[in-house]
Amino acid sequence: MLSCTRRLGKIAPFSRAVQSLYRNQSTLKLDVDEFDIPMPWGKIAAKWWGPKDRQPILALHGWQDNVATFDTMIPLLPPNTSVLAIDLPGHGYSTWLPPGQPYSLLGSVLLIRRIVKWYKWQQVKLLGHSMGGMMVFLYASYFPKDIQFGISIDMISPPITEASKNCENIAWQINEILRLETRKSQPPKYSYKELMQKWIIGTDHSLDEPACELLMVRSAKEIQEGLFIFTKDPRLIKYSSLDTGYSLPYTLTLAERIKCPYRIIKAIDSPWYQDKQLSIQTVKEMEKSSVDFKFHLIPGKHHLHLTHPETAVEIINPFLEKYNV
Repeated sequence: MLSCTRRLGKIAPFSRAVQSLYRNQSTLKLDVDEFDIPMPWGKIAAKWWGPKDRQPILALHGWQDNVATFDTMIPLLPPNTSVLAIDLPGHGYSTWLPPGQPYSLLGSVLLIRRIVKWYKWQQVKLLGHSMGGMMVFLYASYFPKDIQFGISIDMISPPITEASKNCENIAWQINEILRLETRKSQPPKYSYKELMQKWIIGTDHSLDEPACELLMVRSAKEIQEGLFIFTKDPRLIKYSSLDTGYSLPYTLTLAERIKCPYRIIKAIDSPWYQDKQLSIQTVKEMEKSSVDFKFHLIPGKHHLHLTHPETAVEIINPFLEKYNV
C-alpha cells in the first residue's frame, strides 16, 4: 500500500460552513487518510475512509466535482465500511491530463483498470455519482467477471444518441477539444460568493451553499485577497468527450452484459439527461441480466447524496450489508 501523505493547509474561509454540513456526524470517529496513486502522467489524489486491512469500495465522483462529494455520505455507511474515493484526472488535487490528451469516458474506464491492477484486486466494488455512475455502468459491462457489485447515484448509462446526431456531436467535440487546447486566457477571478453562486447555478441548484463549499475546498483557490479561481482543468468547462454518444442497441448490449449485483438511485427532481423511455429500456435490460438489480426513484436533486445523504444510505446500506464482504 502507498504511504499516506496528509494534506494540511489553510482552508479558511471554508471551514465554518463545511463543519455545519456535517450536522449530527461530528461525534463519529472516522479513520481517513489522503495520499496519491502514481499515474503515467502524474498522480491521482485519493481519500481512503475506514479500515485499511480490507478491500475498499472505489468511489467515483461526477463531472467537475471531486472526492468531497462523498464526504457527508460515507460516515453514514455501515460500520467498518472501507471506501477509496478518488479525484478524477483534472479534478480536485489530481494531475491534469497532458496537453493533447482529451478527457473521455473510456479513459476513465481505463483509469479504473489501472487502479485495479495497482492494488492487485481480483474484483472491484464500484460506487459512482453522475459521470461516475456512467463509469460504473461501462466497467461492469466491459469487465463483467471483474466486478463484485455496482452502485450508481442519479445516472443510468452514458447518453443514448441517434447515429446521425452522434456524427454531428463527434464533429463538434473534436472542434471543441481543439478550441479549449489553444485558449490562452487566464482563468477568470471571482469573489468568494460569486464563485460559489456560479457553481451552484451550474448544477441547476442541486447544490446548496454548504455542499458547494465542501467541493470548493479541493477545486477553488484564493490567488489574492478576496479573489478566487477554479483549480480544475479549464478543458472541463464543457464536457468534451469523443465517446459520449452510444446507440440504443449498443447500450442495451452493454446492459445485457452486466451480471453483478447492482443498484441505481434516481433523484426524482433531477433530469434524466436523455429521453426517459430510453433510460427505462436500459433499466429493464439490466433487470433481466443482473443477478440482483433494483432501481430506486427517491425525492431529491442531482446531488442528493451530498445534501441529503440519509436518503441515499437507506438504500445503499442494506445492499452493502449483503454484498460488501
